[in-house]
Amino acid sequence: MKIKRIFFVFLFCMLCVVPSSFSYAKTTIPNWARSGKISHAGGGIQNTSYTNSLEALSNTLNNKQKVVELDFKFTKDGTLVCIHSWKDINGKSLKKSAFLSSKIKKNFTPMTAETALNMLIKSGNTYLVVDAKEKDVAKVYEEINRICLNYDKTQNEAIQEAAEQVSVQNSKSEPENSSTTETATASSETNDTNQITPCKKGSKYRKKIIPQLYSKSEYKQLKKIYNYKNWIFTVYKLKMTKESDFKSLATFCKKNNIQTVTVPKKALTKNIVKILHKKNLTVATHTINSSNEYNIYQKMGVNVIYTDFLQ
Repeated sequence: MKIKRIFFVFLFCMLCVVPSSFSYAKTTIPNWARSGKISHAGGGIQNTSYTNSLEALSNTLNNKQKVVELDFKFTKDGTLVCIHSWKDINGKSLKKSAFLSSKIKKNFTPMTAETALNMLIKSGNTYLVVDAKEKDVAKVYEEINRICLNYDKTQNEAIQEAAEQVSVQNSKSEPENSSTTETATASSETNDTNQITPCKKGSKYRKKIIPQLYSKSEYKQLKKIYNYKNWIFTVYKLKMTKESDFKSLATFCKKNNIQTVTVPKKALTKNIVKILHKKNLTVATHTINSSNEYNIYQKMGVNVIYTDFLQ
């Protein structure tokens, strides 16, 4: 009996000392990542991926997907548009007019960044992961920021114009010979105008924009443009293979409040997942399009996947 008691005390002590294999699963997942999926390149449409098209984004929003990723490039004449590569149209950079009159992969409607952002702002519920396909990454985010603020400006101008039209119509309907009535009406109109709530949807939507970083230097650049709440550091361009590299990156992300790291599925291992989870980082991978594969990476500890077709 005494031997059994000693054995159970020993076993209890060992369980307290040896870390559980599930201890890394206690990562604090950001709100945007809790759905577990990012609709890749606007989301797949008609069995086609990488379209970044009007049809793809419309479908994603209609399906109430929580997070969408879009690719952004500038046209030859400086308009920011949604496209992964010029190969998706004709292999070379186009001017805005030529781009909009073309078809993505011969079937789908191209979008400017302004069209895409206006759709997302109006929806208000879907997060946007930005994949900037330009060397000057800051320029892409500056334009996205401008579009968001311009949305509010345009809406407020329209609201003000409508209010002024109502004011004119009301003044015409009032008796011309009653100065007292005119004064009261003018006062009422002034109060109505003051009570108009300005549109701030574009400005607020910036909180739902998630920059996708490719380097540590990009983080400093983008912080100057807007104080984004959520960040993703994606490593496929860095071709990281050593665990020591991931430890260094995890430390950098933790220090700078970059909550999520995306690792290509071919480079991902259980040890890498553990390294990132140790720093309370969310782990993402791409691109997963089958339920079986999704389950495999979930069991490995992956928190979020980029997908074309899974919902």
